Amino acid sequence: MARTAAETIASSTDEAAAREALKQATKVLYKAITSGTMHRNTVRRKVARLSSSLHRKFGKKA
Repeated sequence: MARTAAETIASSTDEAAAREALKQATKVLYKAITSGTMHRNTVRRKVARLSSSLHRKFGKKA
């Protein structure tokens, strides 16, 4: 999910679609923490990188 969100953010010209992709990826990644699939620091790093790429692309301050 993180990979598809990153691709959507990179290729999208629509900010709303990119934000929705980030929201969905965040939800899936945080569920991976609770199920024990991924470590919490790994997920937080991935979410931070996705969020910063969204903010860089659309000019918002993080």
